[in-house]
Amino acid sequence: MDTRVKILPAQQAAERIRELVRDGVTLRVLTGYFDVLGVDHVQQLRVAINGAERPLVFVIILPSPDPILTAEARAELVAALAMVDYVVIAGKEADFEAVLTAAGNEILRTETGDARRTRQLIEHVQQRQLQQAP
Repeated sequence: MDTRVKILPAQQAAERIRELVRDGVTLRVLTGYFDVLGVDHVQQLRVAINGAERPLVFVIILPSPDPILTAEARAELVAALAMVDYVVIAGKEADFEAVLTAAGNEILRTETGDARRTRQLIEHVQQRQLQQAP
């Protein structure tokens, strides 16, 4: 399966969420940078889907302040996860505000942790480079 079909434009995702909410489907929306995708993200997704009924999972890829990967690359990586049903690449805030509004209280924001993890990764790589320098 080409998992890129899970990547939706923001407006289409907002419409899909409104339909699902109207039909009583349980859903979760996670926002974050997902730059770079790591085990912490998978653990957060597991927590988000934990419960009696498996919710549909939407992930919103936010613009990273200092990206390592492009938004498209991050979206493809997240879409490849079986536990993720849909991915939205957020451009301007107005583009995904409709998605957040449609989702209501079913939002888990991960960007603070993402920024910390990215900073730690960069520091780790820099330390390794210093240790290997002649």
